[in-house]
Amino acid sequence: MNERTYHLMLVEDSTTQAISLTALLEGEGWKVTWVSSAEKAFSVLRDCQPDLILLDYHLPGIRGDEVCRRIRMNVDSRSLPIVMLTSQEAHQVQGLDSGADDFVAKSTNPEVLLVRLRTLLQKSEAKDRIIAGSQDSFREVHLLAIDDSAIFLEKLKHELAAEGYKVETALDPEEGLERLRAGRFDGVIIDLIMPKVDGFEVCRQVSEWRKKNQFPLVSILLTGAESTDNLSKALDAGADDFVGKSNDFSILKGRIRALLRRKFFAEENNRILQELKHKELEALRERAAKEAAETRAALVEELEAKTEELNRSREELRRASAAKDQFLAMLSHELRTPLTPVLAVVEDRSQDPALPEDVRRDFEMISRNVKLETHLINDLLDLTRITQGKLEVNHDPVDMNRIVTEVVAMCCSAQAVQPKITYRSAGAQAMVIGDAVRLTQVVWNLLQNAIKFTPADGGSIDIRLTQETVGGVPCLALEVQDTGVGIEPEMLGRIFDAFQQESVQTTRMFGGLGLGLAISRAIVERHDGHLRASSGGPNQGSTFRLELPVQDASSMQMPEGNQDDGDKSEVAGQPPEMKERQTWRILLVEDHQDTRDTLARLLRRRGHEVHTAGSVEEAARLSSEAALDILVTDFGLPDGNGIDVFRNVSQKQAVHAIVLSGFGMKEDAQRALDAGFAHHLVKPVEITRLEAALVHG
Repeated sequence: MNERTYHLMLVEDSTTQAISLTALLEGEGWKVTWVSSAEKAFSVLRDCQPDLILLDYHLPGIRGDEVCRRIRMNVDSRSLPIVMLTSQEAHQVQGLDSGADDFVAKSTNPEVLLVRLRTLLQKSEAKDRIIAGSQDSFREVHLLAIDDSAIFLEKLKHELAAEGYKVETALDPEEGLERLRAGRFDGVIIDLIMPKVDGFEVCRQVSEWRKKNQFPLVSILLTGAESTDNLSKALDAGADDFVGKSNDFSILKGRIRALLRRKFFAEENNRILQELKHKELEALRERAAKEAAETRAALVEELEAKTEELNRSREELRRASAAKDQFLAMLSHELRTPLTPVLAVVEDRSQDPALPEDVRRDFEMISRNVKLETHLINDLLDLTRITQGKLEVNHDPVDMNRIVTEVVAMCCSAQAVQPKITYRSAGAQAMVIGDAVRLTQVVWNLLQNAIKFTPADGGSIDIRLTQETVGGVPCLALEVQDTGVGIEPEMLGRIFDAFQQESVQTTRMFGGLGLGLAISRAIVERHDGHLRASSGGPNQGSTFRLELPVQDASSMQMPEGNQDDGDKSEVAGQPPEMKERQTWRILLVEDHQDTRDTLARLLRRRGHEVHTAGSVEEAARLSSEAALDILVTDFGLPDGNGIDVFRNVSQKQAVHAIVLSGFGMKEDAQRALDAGFAHHLVKPVEITRLEAALVHG
C-alpha cells in the first residue's frame, strides 16, 4: 500500500467498466470519485482538485479529448495528471495531442495500468492555486434561446440539454433581453423572424450591452432562409455566427461548441492577465503566453477540422434537399394523375340534363372531394417551397378591398348553410404592394378557417379592413373575427406551425392537415407583414389579424386591364381570340390508361377525331401516319417526356400543343411554355378547361 492516500477521479460512462476500475483502484488504498459525464467532471473540479484523472475517450456529449483540452486551458489544472482510457487505440494520437499524459487501452493488463498510475502520482506534486477564481472555467454552461415558436424552443432545449448545457427559453425578444441583463449567461441563440423586435435588433442590443459591460457573451442568429444579405446584416449587428434553422441540430451544436471554446479561452486569458498585473508575476506571464499560443494552435487546428466536417455536412444536406425536391415533384405527379379521369367523368356526367337530382348531388360531392385532394397536394408543395426559402412573390399594386370582396363572395356562394358573414371595408384606398394571387390565398385560408370552426346555426363571422398606423408605419389591417370554438391559450403560440391543430379530436371533427395558417404566415412575412391570432379560450371565438405595410397611393400605378392574373402557369402570354367550334384531329399521349381512355372517350363524344399513344415512340409513329391539328400530351412518360413528343411531332407537321402535367411547380410550367407549348394544364384537369385550351390556338 502507498503511504499517502491519493484521490483519483474516474470519468467513465459505462457502469460495468466503472465498477471494475473502482474496485481495482480502491484495492491500492486510493480514494475514487466516479462520474459518468464531462459536465459532472467539471462540477467536481469546481469544488476540489483530485491528484489524477482517469478519463474515458468516448463520453456522451463531449469527447474525452475535448474535456482534456478544457482542463489544460485552466492555469491551476494544467499540470494535473490525466490518463486517457479507450477501447480503440486508433484515437491515441488525438488523445495525446489534446494534452493527456498517458493513453491506456481498456484491454491493458490491470497491473500495467497500476504501474503507470503510480509513476504519474509519485512524479506529480500538489500545487497551491495560482489564480483565484480560475476554477470558474469548469462552471455549468448557461444558454438562453429566444424564439417565438414554443415547439422549436422545446426541441432546441432538449437537444442542448443532452449536450450537458443548462438552457433557458424566452418566447418574447424583450423578455429575453431583460433576462440576459439580469442573469449570467454564456451564450444566446436568437431567431431572425419574430414579432415586435427582429433578430437583427436583438443582436445589436446584445452587442452594445456586452461591449459596455465587457462581458464575453456568445450570440448566434438562427434563420429559416439563409442568404448572403442576411449573413452580412447578422454579422454587422454583432452576431458571432449565423446558422440555418433545421431539424438536424448537429451543425448548430458544433457551432456552439466552437464558439464556447473560444469564449472560455478568452475568459481564462483575461483572468490570467488581471492577476499578473496585480502580482507582477512576469515569469508566469511568459509561461501563460507560451501555453496560450500552444492551446490556440491546437484550437485552430481543431476548428479547421470542424469547419471541413461542417462543409461536408452542408454538402450532404444540399444533396438530400435536392433529392427531397425530386421526390416531392414525382409524388405530386403520381397523386394528381389518377384524379384526372375521375374529375373529367364527374364533370361530364353532371352536365346531363336527364340526370336524377340525387345522382347529381353525388357527382357534386365527388367533384368537391377531388378538388379538396388537389388543394391538399398544393398545400404540401407550398410548404416545401417555404421551408427551402423558394417561395416567390410578385411586387405589384394590389387592391386588398377587391380581394376581400371577391373571396367573401366566393365563400358565400360555395355552400348554402354556413355562418353569417359581414364585411366592412376601408373605403377606396386599400392598396398594398404584393402578389395578388398569394394574398388572395391568405384571405381565403383565413375565411375558410373561420367558416370551418364556426357553427352554421347562429354563428357569425365579422370581417374588417381598416387603415391604421402600427409602430409609426402606415399599414392596412384585416381582422377576421368569428364566434366559433376558440383556441386554447397554450395553442396560440403553435397555431401557425405546420400540421398543428388543437387536438386529435379537432382534427377528426373538422379535418385538414393544418397547413393553411402556416403557409399564410409565410406568405405574409414575405410581404413584410404580420399575421397573429387571439382568442378568449374554448368556445370564445377567435380573431386573426393581418397587417400589411402600405405606400403612398400617389406613388402607385395600377397596371392596365384586369388585375386578376389568374393561374399564370396555365397560359403563355395573352390568350388569342376564340375560334369557332369545329372538329379537331387530336393526338392524345398519356401513359396512365384510365386517364387516356377517359379523355379520349369524352373528346370523341364531343365530335373530335382522337388518336391515342402511351409513349414517345408510339406518338412519333402515329404522327407520321395521321394528319393532326392538336397535340395533347402528358409530361412524364416511360421513355421520355412531353417535350420529346412535341419535338418529334412538330418536325413532321404544325400542331397546337397542350401539356397535361402532374408537376405543378412554377418552373415546370415555364419549362413547358419555353419549349413551345401553348398551354400547361396541371392535373387533375377538368374537361371544360381542356376544351377551352383546345380552341385557343
